[in-house]
Amino acid sequence: MPKEIRKKRASETIRALRYIFGGAKQTQYLTDVTPKFVILAMLEGGINPFISEIVYEEKGEIKFDAGALIARVVEFKDILNPKEILIGKDEGFMKEWEEELKRVQTSLTEENEIEVVLTTMGDAIEQFAKKVEAYYE
Repeated sequence: MPKEIRKKRASETIRALRYIFGGAKQTQYLTDVTPKFVILAMLEGGINPFISEIVYEEKGEIKFDAGALIARVVEFKDILNPKEILIGKDEGFMKEWEEELKRVQTSLTEENEIEVVLTTMGDAIEQFAKKVEAYYE
C-alpha cells in the first residue's frame, strides 16, 4: 500500500478516538463513552506496555498506578522512539490523579530522559496524529 494512503488511514484512525461515542441504550441512560484519558507513544514493536494494571478498578473505583506506568515505560524504553509519551486527560476527569501524573512526568523526564507531555485529550490525540504523519514521510 502506498505510504500516503497508510499515513492518511493511520492519522484519521487516531483522530477518530476523540469522537468515539455510542453504546446500547445510550439515550435512555445518557451514557458517555468518549475517551477521558489516553496514554500515547510510538514503539518500535508490537508491544503495548500500557495494557496491564496501570489503570484499574478496585471496589468500584477507578485507580491509577503511577509506579506501574513508570516501571513499564522504563522497561520498554529501548523501543520507545521518539523518547516521548503523550498523556491526555479531560480537565474534570479524575482530578485526584493530578499529583500522580506529575510524579510520572518528573520521574520519566528527569531520571530517564523521556519527555512526558501532560495535556488535554484533544491535544494529545492531535499531537500524536501529527507524529504518525511525520513517521510516514
